[in-house]
Amino acid sequence: MYYRYKNKEVLKELKSEYPFLHNVNIYLTRHGESQGNVMQDKVINEQANILPEERIADYKLNLTLKGEKQAKILGKNINEIITKNNMDKEKILVLVSPYERTRKTFEIANEIIGFDFKKIFVLNSLREQSFGAFDFVSRKRKKSEYPREYSEYIRNDLHFFRQQYLGESPADVCDRLYQVLFFIKEYLEKNSIENIFIFGHGCANKCLIMDIFNLPPEFYDDFQMNTNCSIICIEKGIWRGIID
Repeated sequence: MYYRYKNKEVLKELKSEYPFLHNVNIYLTRHGESQGNVMQDKVINEQANILPEERIADYKLNLTLKGEKQAKILGKNINEIITKNNMDKEKILVLVSPYERTRKTFEIANEIIGFDFKKIFVLNSLREQSFGAFDFVSRKRKKSEYPREYSEYIRNDLHFFRQQYLGESPADVCDRLYQVLFFIKEYLEKNSIENIFIFGHGCANKCLIMDIFNLPPEFYDDFQMNTNCSIICIEKGIWRGIID
């Protein structure tokens, strides 16, 4: 970890301190556009409130038609990566978040890819950050209906430490995502794996990057979330960038 953080360009200079990641390539993907993405855009751009009858439990949020199309393109892109790099599918590990939008993204993409289901694991710790009572709530409504909780929330200058009311902070997500690294380490010790594809979420992906490279909290605020169905490549513990 850098004692003092400069900017996100530091990624280009780092190599993960975890030796077990030095012999594998990791491809972090984000699910396709979901019902939640559409509702959140409405809240942010229009400062509109989502009605109680419109709300859907986070784990049940599904893909939109656009998201399904993105998932098909993701499948083609991953297939191209596998072919271009002459990957042995017998040496590929696939990890998937338990949330519906992510599992659906994987299922649609896998119709094209054809991953071996014996090496596909749904890990609960890969789930997205919980926004609790603040999920799909406009800033105006937070201030008016949750004045004390919102005041405490914004007291932290860094979003990384901002605790969502009845939910998680990104710091909490980072803590639980170490379980994913532990799972990978244990699995690599017993299996011959060269490439790992992870189907996850925007905030969770940022936190996993922070865990892999031991990055300080300032990074979270500085690094823009990857777009739906883009691919983040970490090659043998070295940052290689985002494939949109």
